[in-house]
Amino acid sequence: SLHNHAAPPSSELWGREKTHSAEQQLALLGWTGVPVSDRPATRLPQMPEASALVARRLDAAGVGDGQAFALIHPAAAFESKTWAASNFARVIEHLAARGLPAVVIAGPGEEGVVGAVRAETSAPLVTFTDLSLPEVTALSARARLFVGNDSGLAHIAAAVSTPQVVVFGSSNVAHWQPWTQVPAEVVREEMPCAPCPGYTCAEFDAPECIRRVPVERVLAAIERVLNAVTIHTSRSG
Repeated sequence: SLHNHAAPPSSELWGREKTHSAEQQLALLGWTGVPVSDRPATRLPQMPEASALVARRLDAAGVGDGQAFALIHPAAAFESKTWAASNFARVIEHLAARGLPAVVIAGPGEEGVVGAVRAETSAPLVTFTDLSLPEVTALSARARLFVGNDSGLAHIAAAVSTPQVVVFGSSNVAHWQPWTQVPAEVVREEMPCAPCPGYTCAEFDAPECIRRVPVERVLAAIERVLNAVTIHTSRSG
C-alpha cells in the first residue's frame, strides 16, 4: 500500500542540508534501494512533428535552419519572478550586437509581456505566444542560449541541454535552479528575506529581490556561459 511509510529527509542521503527538488525525488528512490547517481542527466524527447513545425515557423520569420539564436522568456508566474521588460530589452540588444538574434516566447495570456519588451527596443526579434508544449521543447532545443525568468520554460531548456542564464527573485535557488549538465548560471540578489513563497512581498512595496538584479550582471553571466559553450565545443570537437 502507498503512503504508509515515512521516508527520511533527502539530506540524509546526500549528506548536506540544501538539496535540489530533483535530488529529493531521487532520495525517495534511493531509500527504496534503487541505485541513484549524484547527478543523472535529464532527457526530454522531441516530437518530430513539433520540430518540423517549429523549423517552418522559424524559417518563415527569417531564422533559417542552422542559424543560431537566443531564446528569451520574459514572463513568469508572478511579480517576484518577473524581471523588468526593459532589462530584457537591453539583453536582446546586447545579443543582437553579438550577432545572436532573439526569439521571444511567452504563453497565451502573456502577450502583454512580449509587447512590453518589443516597445522597449528597436532590435529585431521574433515572437511566439501560441506554441504547444512539444513545440516549446523543440524550440528550446534549437536555441544556442536561453535567457529568462525562473519558470517552467527554464527547466524545459535545461532538460534539452540548452545553455542558459536564469534570473531569480524570491525562489529558493538551491531547490529550484535548473537541473542541467551544460553551462548555466543563475543571477540573483542576496536578500535577507529570501527565499520566500513569492506570491506577495511582505517586506517591500514591490519585490526588490527581482527588481535589484542589474542588467550588467546578467550580461556578464551571458558572456561567461557563451564562452564556456565555445570552450566545451572546441574540446569535444
